[in-house]
Amino acid sequence: MRKGIPTLVALQMFEASARHQSFARAAEELSVTQSAVSRQVAALEDRLEVQLFVRSKQRILLTEHGKRYAAHIHESLNRIERYTLELMAGRGQGHTLEIAVTPTLASSWLIPRLKGFGELHRNVTINLSIRNRRFLFEEEPFDAAIHFGAAQWPGVQGFGLIQEGDLLPVCAPALMGERRILRPEQVARLPLLHLATRVDAWRDWYQLQGLDADLSAVCGPRYEHFSLLASAVVAGLGVALVARRLVELDLKNGRIVVACAKPLPGNLAYHVAYPLSRPVNAALQAFLDWLVTEAQAEVGAMNQNAAISR
Repeated sequence: MRKGIPTLVALQMFEASARHQSFARAAEELSVTQSAVSRQVAALEDRLEVQLFVRSKQRILLTEHGKRYAAHIHESLNRIERYTLELMAGRGQGHTLEIAVTPTLASSWLIPRLKGFGELHRNVTINLSIRNRRFLFEEEPFDAAIHFGAAQWPGVQGFGLIQEGDLLPVCAPALMGERRILRPEQVARLPLLHLATRVDAWRDWYQLQGLDADLSAVCGPRYEHFSLLASAVVAGLGVALVARRLVELDLKNGRIVVACAKPLPGNLAYHVAYPLSRPVNAALQAFLDWLVTEAQAEVGAMNQNAAISR
């Protein structure tokens, strides 16, 4: 018996009260009386020996402790609800995998391929969540993560999935005017767009092209996520250094173009990580094997295209 955990009823009433900032609206949502909600929340505060709400005649406000607790309880109740509905829908049949992935790779590489996985493994459901930073699997509900940058971190195992590839200067066609390709010094005169996690990329590109890497190489707006950077490029706000595979669709449909055929070699990769502390079940193993197959197929296609172009 877990003696430290409050009742589910008390937690539901607290979470609803915190979300609505009202005992009355929480009571309406849960189909109980306002006094029942108030009593349960007060009992919860007594049990925790922590004040969760500041009460006045007109309203209730969460304390700082209450805000933090409410966020955790909200997430936990959502998770319980999701798992319960999945179990009811499948009546215990099939498997569900929770996968953390960077937004860039999810939209440009993983999601377009997931239909193929579903056709091979109809009893496995893949839920995707966005994570840009490392996390502890013990504190998150994920079976595996696909992340960018350093290979692994403590408590996980995994493997390299796909290389980033060279970074190419790309921009909207309107910035090119009548020109089909720009020289490096012409690129340097365009507004430069930066990814916040790679602020030295343009400086490195300048140096590789023999240009003076002065302050102009680091000037210009920065974007926290690649999706924002890509949108800025499409909108014609400037030129950015991006891996070709991440903007392949935009290149094919003409929304952006390669401004200069002088790449900056990419030296990072996407990696798959999963916890050392848990056994790998059949569903996860199937997903990991499928990821490897897809990555190998992409490398094979790229090598074939390169051979044809020669």
